[in-house]
Amino acid sequence: MIVARSGETGRQGETNQSVGIVKSSLPFLSLAVIVKDQADHLDTLLRDHRTLYDEAVVVDTGSRDGSREVATLHGARLISSQWGHDFSAARNRGLDAARGRWVVVLDCDEAITPVDQEDLRNLLESLSPSLVVLEQRNYTWRRQALGFVPNGPGQEGLACKSPGYIPRRQIRVFPGGTGITYSGRVHETVERSPASRNYKKIKLDICIHHYGHLEGSGGHLRRSRRNGELLRREVHDRPQDPVLLTEFATQLVAEGQTEAARRLCHRAVAVAPGHSELYQAHLMLARLGWGDCPEQACHEAETALRSRPDLPECWIEAARANALRGNLPRARKLCAQGQALFPLDTVLGKMETQVFPQSGDNTREGLGW
Repeated sequence: MIVARSGETGRQGETNQSVGIVKSSLPFLSLAVIVKDQADHLDTLLRDHRTLYDEAVVVDTGSRDGSREVATLHGARLISSQWGHDFSAARNRGLDAARGRWVVVLDCDEAITPVDQEDLRNLLESLSPSLVVLEQRNYTWRRQALGFVPNGPGQEGLACKSPGYIPRRQIRVFPGGTGITYSGRVHETVERSPASRNYKKIKLDICIHHYGHLEGSGGHLRRSRRNGELLRREVHDRPQDPVLLTEFATQLVAEGQTEAARRLCHRAVAVAPGHSELYQAHLMLARLGWGDCPEQACHEAETALRSRPDLPECWIEAARANALRGNLPRARKLCAQGQALFPLDTVLGKMETQVFPQSGDNTREGLGW
């Protein structure tokens, strides 16, 4: 039994002219979310996305703050799951219970705007079963973070309180009941699921706004420690995975262990030369080399650009690295080429004044970085 929208037609052909109950064993879109002690965030998520989903599946991993009651109040299907230090295991409990033709996966501290919710449903109506890639915008106070993008005009709510965000492309919507599963204790993904190989990827111009990093320092530190421990376990199990090694290196940078992060990035490059995702390791090595080894930083950034010229962040870092090295003609050329390829990218659009400071100061501080 699911709640149908006014005028919707059920899977069995029944039409409901007013909000009511329609007999159907297959909702159109299921929202899958995991929670532990996030009652306020869960309440906001379920309330603000009610026009998006037809059923909500909430996997609770041991809440004591009323999260379970919030899920029940909103009519969600509540699944109890003991926390096993594995985000994928919890995610997969939710996928097992979801009945929708499509599943959208969100966290309690994430949001999709009402306009994008409507667009997403409309697009899914006409889309064949696919792995749908959305952009997650991780809002942050850290302007120097790798891949940082300044906020553009018209930002609302919590987003406008931060200077910008770090974008990540992720598969967040996929066909339900197809055996697609998550893997990875932390930074979990469906990319490696055997069932995912049966579907093509589709990128949609829809954003997931993630505000978790804007919360108080106490919560951020707890999450950082937790993620660090889970990543250490994961690296122990998969020591040759270059993407995982780079993710762990990112964690080490956050912990202030820059030399250990540098070693991990070099290790990632060594174990999987030519891997399509190694650009992340090269970009991190470039940033880590800004201060003490600008020539090596420039080499790493240029390597990342050769690997993934389809990504604006590679053009950005290559231009920055060349400017910091003092090669302003090369930086100027990269900046112009990047702007031509990505005219809507706000960072590239602002680089003209950054790369060519009037003072001639091409230090990191002089360039505004």
